[in-house]
Amino acid sequence: MSLSDKERINGLYYSIHRLSGLRRNLITAKQKNDDQYPLDHYDVVENQLDKLWHCLLAGQSNSMHWFFGSATSNLVQVDDNSPWAVAVQRHMPSLEFEWKLGTPAQWSEDPLADLTGNEKFFDPFDSGFLTITALLQEVKYDGVFLALVFDIYQELETLSYYLRRYCDELLTKLADLDQALSAILGACFSIFCESEEYGKAYVLHNVCKLLYGSINSFDKDKNDVVTRWAVRQCIHHDIPPVMDEWSMKEIAELHLHIVHHEDDLLERLLGLMRLAGKRYYYDHQYKELCNMMKEEAALRKTKARSSIKEQFEACKKAHEESEKEDRKKDTPFAERQLGIYGYWE
Repeated sequence: MSLSDKERINGLYYSIHRLSGLRRNLITAKQKNDDQYPLDHYDVVENQLDKLWHCLLAGQSNSMHWFFGSATSNLVQVDDNSPWAVAVQRHMPSLEFEWKLGTPAQWSEDPLADLTGNEKFFDPFDSGFLTITALLQEVKYDGVFLALVFDIYQELETLSYYLRRYCDELLTKLADLDQALSAILGACFSIFCESEEYGKAYVLHNVCKLLYGSINSFDKDKNDVVTRWAVRQCIHHDIPPVMDEWSMKEIAELHLHIVHHEDDLLERLLGLMRLAGKRYYYDHQYKELCNMMKEEAALRKTKARSSIKEQFEACKKAHEESEKEDRKKDTPFAERQLGIYGYWE
């Protein structure tokens, strides 16, 4: 699909607007966690983002102002490219016309849900729990910075799409913006290379997509039993801490295993339970799980039920060991010593 210069410039406006917001978030995070702020490449990102508006707007001529008036004093036209015109047009209502009645009729807030006639099914990926950004936020110390840089990079891809769609006069005119974009992309590359957490988040995100299966967000009855179980028991809350608990090697091994067993309901179920780990230990959860698994013949088999129970017991044991470790941390050193030598009751 071809894009007009108007569409490209509009896209650049909104992309730079979003990038400016992300830059403010980066500065705020730096102020709150100054001792953890990684310098060098992050400073390049922050400084170059600050130049984007100038690179876009500095080339716009204002020589006709005295003849035709300013952007704010004139009727906003579709082909206007001023900050005022582009920003105002986004608020103008977009209406669908009902020809039979001769009156405008607006779409409902969720037209797809209405068209299918089904209740919208929760999607942990669209809802932001298992996205790469959400997983990066779980990383201790610099997770907030890693997540922001990833969000910035994603938006830079949008900016690049509108700016570099064609090698033409508009790209030449915005050469400074093109140069700033390259500088930020290069700094992001260096950050990605120096932090293993990006690789972990990417692989874990893809593991989750394989384990959850293909989610139908609008009809839960079309999802298989493992997907419905994972959503119903909110496993998406238990997975992000894996970013700090598992090594890259462990996540990669699970990914490789699931790739070879993508269509195996039991292996997907066990994989999700392993990721949930010590957080999946309630007996009522296990009981509900067993009831749901009765829906599938493959999961009703003795061997499958045994594997599920074994994995649940492993999760419970991991929880108990974690609780013991937490109690040790909360107990003063002197009391722990007394306990070791049997001097206290």
